[in-house]
Amino acid sequence: TDYLYSGQWWISMKDYAPKDITPIIDFDYVVMAGDYYDGYIYAIAQSDGEYQCKNVLIKIDPADYSKEVIGKVEYNVMDMAFDYTTGVMYAVVTGGGVNALAQIDLTTGELALVGECDQFLVTLACTAEGKLYSIASDGNLYTVEKTTGALTAVASVGYVSATSYQSMAYDHNSGNVYWIDPYGGMSLLDLETGM
Repeated sequence: TDYLYSGQWWISMKDYAPKDITPIIDFDYVVMAGDYYDGYIYAIAQSDGEYQCKNVLIKIDPADYSKEVIGKVEYNVMDMAFDYTTGVMYAVVTGGGVNALAQIDLTTGELALVGECDQFLVTLACTAEGKLYSIASDGNLYTVEKTTGALTAVASVGYVSATSYQSMAYDHNSGNVYWIDPYGGMSLLDLETGM
């Protein structure tokens, strides 16, 4: 499995040996969030080039890590998850006093806010059934209602850093959910117990 490490390095690791990291390529954009859909990785990234460190949506080909800039993004995107049941890329966003669930247009990069959330969300994953889950800075795992952004607490996951980017992903092959945080590394996450 390939992941982005320390902002700009793509790495490879196995879920059964997450500390065995193999560097792949030094990427020229700093990626904050992303998810895979239809053969590509869609990601929110920054570069000090043409876009002057502004957030942009990029489309990455995982075969060679070539990229295409799609458009500027107005909010800070903490994490993204594609919902195969609706064909929508969701994101948890912050900025301008807003903590919200949003939808991202993958052809333009435009964000449409779905609804404000009453917690600062730092991750997002979507199951094969189309259910959204997120971890918040209060240390809890939540389900996120797709049409309003309303949160329902599921379980505590313990300490969560609100100052560092992290990610959660649903593996469509195994049904596993993985959480990568800057202090605990990669963890297998149970969506019922938070452990």
